[in-house]
Amino acid sequence: MSKATVTACLNLLESREVTAAIADALAPFDLAEDPESGRWDSWTMSDSLFLVAAGNENDRRLVRIDTDDPSRCEGGPKVLLDLDTGRAAAADAAAREWDAWAELAAAHPPALPLSHFLIPFWADPGPQTIARARHAHADQPVMRAFRARLNLPDGTIWQEENDPIMRYATPREDFVRIRAARVIPTGALLTAEGEWFDDESFGDLDDWRRVDRYYTFADDYLRGLGDDVWLIRVLIHY
Repeated sequence: MSKATVTACLNLLESREVTAAIADALAPFDLAEDPESGRWDSWTMSDSLFLVAAGNENDRRLVRIDTDDPSRCEGGPKVLLDLDTGRAAAADAAAREWDAWAELAAAHPPALPLSHFLIPFWADPGPQTIARARHAHADQPVMRAFRARLNLPDGTIWQEENDPIMRYATPREDFVRIRAARVIPTGALLTAEGEWFDDESFGDLDDWRRVDRYYTFADDYLRGLGDDVWLIRVLIHY
């Protein structure tokens, strides 16, 4: 049994319609009705809160169920929510992170990503083969410097999805955009048109970039919504 937070996009007029609107929007994805492609067996409002745009703290259209913080809410019309402050902070942090890696990489010999060292493993799978691959990758000068800078232990396990050599090979602008795109969307998106998306919609499970593609898509979708569309975060159990 697992849980996930869904960002539901709803066309509403009043906050008193929220619960019924969420139930209607989620109904096509009920596991009890469709065990094969259903997505949930129970749901409640999420405690993952939106930031309220300054000046809108007392607007009655804001959905508040379990929070007394005037700067936060479970949802409401997009126009009342501050979706940009968090994005801007994440973009600034990502830019600094990318620049720090670029400076570090420039001071060391060129390095190869983990995927290069895993080629022998795919030909001869086994614990010794993968151990040699991981050691060769981690022993490159820039990787040793990277671990030292972040105080990471020598035994840090690198996967393709967290390999800094692979990650920071992404152009700076794209890297910053991908990081900022993870701030507002949650692990699943239910669009105003009634479509459900998550990372599995964007690639196979062994394709780690599917997650980036999902969040970029979801963030672009939310950016493009009209100000009158309501955004609600819902916690599902499945």
